[in-house]
Amino acid sequence: MKKLLLATAVVAAAGGAGYLYQNNTTASDAGSLLTQVPADSLMVTYQTEPFNHYKYMNAFGTANQGSIAELFADEPLSPQQQFAVNLFDGYLESAASPETLKAYLGTGENINPVLYTIGMVPVYKVDIEDPAALWKTLDHEEQMSGAKHELVKLGEVEYRRYEMTDSIDPQDGIGLVVAVVDNVLTLTVDVPQLGVQNPIKMALGLEAPSQNIADSGRLEALQAKYGENNNSFGYFDHREVIKGLTTKDGNMFARQISTLDAIDPEPTIEEMRSPACHTELTQVAENWPQSVAFAEYKMKGDQAFIKGSFVVESNNKVILDALKSIRGVLAESKSDKSFFSMALGLDINTLAPSIGQIWADLTQPQYQCSLLTQMQQEMGGQNPAAAVSMGSGMVNGLKGLSLQMFDIKVDTNAQHGEVFSQLDGMLSLSANDPMMLIQTAQMFVPELAQLQIQPDNQPVNVSDLLEMHTGMKVDVFARLNENHFTLYSGDSAAEASKEVMAQSLSPNGLFSFDFDSERILEVLESASSITGEPVPDDVVKSLQGELVGGMTMDVTDQGIGFEFDYRGATKPVTVAQQ
Repeated sequence: MKKLLLATAVVAAAGGAGYLYQNNTTASDAGSLLTQVPADSLMVTYQTEPFNHYKYMNAFGTANQGSIAELFADEPLSPQQQFAVNLFDGYLESAASPETLKAYLGTGENINPVLYTIGMVPVYKVDIEDPAALWKTLDHEEQMSGAKHELVKLGEVEYRRYEMTDSIDPQDGIGLVVAVVDNVLTLTVDVPQLGVQNPIKMALGLEAPSQNIADSGRLEALQAKYGENNNSFGYFDHREVIKGLTTKDGNMFARQISTLDAIDPEPTIEEMRSPACHTELTQVAENWPQSVAFAEYKMKGDQAFIKGSFVVESNNKVILDALKSIRGVLAESKSDKSFFSMALGLDINTLAPSIGQIWADLTQPQYQCSLLTQMQQEMGGQNPAAAVSMGSGMVNGLKGLSLQMFDIKVDTNAQHGEVFSQLDGMLSLSANDPMMLIQTAQMFVPELAQLQIQPDNQPVNVSDLLEMHTGMKVDVFARLNENHFTLYSGDSAAEASKEVMAQSLSPNGLFSFDFDSERILEVLESASSITGEPVPDDVVKSLQGELVGGMTMDVTDQGIGFEFDYRGATKPVTVAQQ
């Protein structure tokens, strides 16, 4: 399985190893590629506009992806497997300049790839300008790793096959396939055990799918539903996955599983394909049909921007309504001075009833499928809502918690060496009656009884209280009104506190975080100067890309959503010498 993962990872990596990193255009070449994608694909990613390969890789690629070699650090690799690892890492390293990136795969300035599956087999396609450059790269990586390829001719197509396993019988192997047909590079996986269900011919364009995604109307529907302004789209189809697991020939995935199961029978597959499991798991899949990704990707000067969402679609109104009811308050300042923030939105008063509703929805149906009945048994017979209610009563009225950090200053002239001298940050609590929560906390932490504060929105200096228990001499203030309690230190945090105190208790999400990678690196380097421990090179490299952004988790009528918004520099990064 790990060898299949390795070959699959290389296929995915060519487009940036992510659903938003793949791309095609609505021009004839992209349309032609989409006509090769089966309508029953488990996963498809595409875009409606091309992107600059070099700028994209530096904004969202090399700075944020580690070496694939780390996945196999504790495992000896064959020359072919080492070749695949080198190919991935070489691709990332080639983004040092537009010229080296073009020379590595032979791609043009703007690329138009498509990533999809034929059953369980991944396929990646991209137009290239210089096939000779690609073959030169492959020859070089073969020399460096000691790998050898098998040159295979299938119909009119000739391709290289790199065996990823140590199987003696070729029929038991898994091969990484590299082919160029009409200046289109195809990367896929050859699995001989699949027999007639091995989609190598379809992946290479020698056979056409009986129904393709381009003519299905599905992509147009996806764009209409999630916004024509977005130019990146992708989906993972839960229904096709369940169809493949619960039927013998419902789709390509099902036929491939049937072929493998005939060679090495798996009892779980037999269970899942019983009439009861097929019916009931299909119903579950209809309630959770697909996961969808969409985004708008654009460039401006030396900055690249990507803003979008990942949505787990759901038609289960009971669970969605329960989750929507616990949405809380994400009370954060909108200041761009923050280098890190995190917020939890949770209406504690609705938590227990919501958990009870979800638990009942999962456990009350009288399933006949043994896998589903086993799941219900493992959940236990006692609704956890009562226990949650008892615990949540201690923080009655809580709506949310948040933390924002703006700066950490280091005193380089301290008597005993460099020390932290000033924190600029804020901790906030949102509730129906935050004063009551403070009084509850004072019952359990007697030291807090010294905190004398009124809900008048006026700052109260609590530095003495903090110094008494931490030894830190830092100016810290607290503010309280009918909706919020903030504890803060520093000028930026003081301004953020004013902003938060003015916010209403309108629910706006479940969770969020934001970060500025270079500012975080500055903080880590400050900490390093105090501790004497250098910041690891891989951490430095991952944070040097000037990546700024964040994510918010929320629940809507469409499902469970994760909104993201990132900005990255398109220039390459280098690792600083520690």
